[in-house]
Amino acid sequence: MKRLFKYLGYTLLFTPALAWADTKATDWTPFFKSWEQGCDFGKDEAALKQNLFKSNKFNRLVLPAKYAASAAKPTVSRKQDKDGLNKVNIAYIPIKNGTYYGLPISAIEYTVGTDNGINYRIMTFDAPHATVRAKLKSVKYKAEVSEEMGTTFQASLDKQKTKAVLLCDASV
Repeated sequence: MKRLFKYLGYTLLFTPALAWADTKATDWTPFFKSWEQGCDFGKDEAALKQNLFKSNKFNRLVLPAKYAASAAKPTVSRKQDKDGLNKVNIAYIPIKNGTYYGLPISAIEYTVGTDNGINYRIMTFDAPHATVRAKLKSVKYKAEVSEEMGTTFQASLDKQKTKAVLLCDASV
């Protein structure tokens, strides 16, 4: 009987802590910090993108352990417009229980053109646009001007259908 009470006591003591540990959201803010510098790629993000689009190893998720647990298996697809001129590879990574500056994120998407200069990343939030805009108002997204390419790169908040998205368009 004593063992039963001891077991129940430990179970009640440690179960809430374990349940809380499983539900703690992964903070992706450090991973995407480079977006604040003219849509630069951080080291970890560059490795992720490179491995997602290797010609014979699509869908390969290469992430530091602290992020890998909240990223689901990616889907990579190839698409082209009607005339066949603009071909792109799109990698979509569902995120479960991840945040960016405390805001819940639901997906990350990379779109890379094949020989056409298309290159952008999208972070999709699982929060209303107004909430995301208010929270990210204090984050300074610097613009990087490329005189060589005649363009400016800067992260920007936008809407896609009903979702708030943070977009880094580095297309040239």
